[in-house]
Amino acid sequence: GWLLLGQLFEAAQQRSRRRATELAELLFTLAVDDAIRNIAATFLEGRVTGWQAYARDLALPAVITRETVAEWTVQANGQSRTLVSQLVNTLDDRPELTRVFVENYAKNVTDNTLWAGIDASGNELAVLAEVEFKTWVRSWPRREERDWHGDLEGVTILVNELFTLPGGPNVGSQVYGPRDWDAVSDPGEHMNCGHALRFRRTVEGRDIL
Repeated sequence: GWLLLGQLFEAAQQRSRRRATELAELLFTLAVDDAIRNIAATFLEGRVTGWQAYARDLALPAVITRETVAEWTVQANGQSRTLVSQLVNTLDDRPELTRVFVENYAKNVTDNTLWAGIDASGNELAVLAEVEFKTWVRSWPRREERDWHGDLEGVTILVNELFTLPGGPNVGSQVYGPRDWDAVSDPGEHMNCGHALRFRRTVEGRDIL
């Protein structure tokens, strides 16, 4: 079932957490090129993990070609350069930042980058599978409670429709899924909630909101 596939996400996060520790040191010492490679690797990890999980769930081939990897690598490098530039500017502007702050910053960047890769693969495969519906599901145990995210668990809507957040600081916001950065830019809305979208070709009528 989906929760078994969610174990792929959790395993990937454990691997990326080790990379987060390395990223903190790279940011603290302003080793820009190495930081770019670090974040790019995390995005690629998310891409591969998301592709494996969603392809299995949608009964699609999980083969990843060299051309696909090359395309993801270009995407990862571009995003990483932009992100590291923003991070370095933040650190330059606040020289008083402590190592603990930088370590937490690196952890959040790593988590968000991993999920960006997972979500990108899921959305791409959803298009290939021509899905009609999406369901807000739990993909791994929560680390921070968000009742308004929990209230959406199991809700199924048409794939092009938007979920409405029923509570929290962004109550009423309409989002495509748990990490819709365009709709809600506040990182606190997205981090640590443990939810994802499950895409489905068909559902029974009673499952639709």
